[in-house]
Amino acid sequence: MPPFDTLWLRLRQIQTCQFTSRSHSNPATHWTGAGAGVVSVESPTADTLIFRESGDWQPATVARSLRFRNTYRWTRHDTTIQLEHLRFGDQNPVYLFDLAPAPDGTWTSLTAHLCRQDHYTAQLVLECHRLVLTWTVTGPEKQDEIKYIYSS
Repeated sequence: MPPFDTLWLRLRQIQTCQFTSRSHSNPATHWTGAGAGVVSVESPTADTLIFRESGDWQPATVARSLRFRNTYRWTRHDTTIQLEHLRFGDQNPVYLFDLAPAPDGTWTSLTAHLCRQDHYTAQLVLECHRLVLTWTVTGPEKQDEIKYIYSS
């Protein structure tokens, strides 16, 4: 099966997520912590998947965990997969980036998502029974990494 089809099939099978976040510039910030939850995958079209994530987030600097919700839309194009954050609803997506396959088998963002002065890039790796999506956030005051592990 071509890498593109393999990734799409694996995305459709996702059921859970775990993530860790670490600030290398300021470890005491609310960015450092860990979370876990469930993922509900919807497929409104053959080329679109919507991940509705919910669970608990434990910041390193807070004594109790916090609930989280995220919604992402993955859209399959000819040679890339586009990722959008649906924090403002399905009709008002925030474009993040397009992921393209690299020669080493990873999927990497073609351009950075810009949020004020911060740059967000990502790399997606297919492992045995999981997908690992690593975000890198760089900016004047940020050197952060967020590692998502999606499992079926």
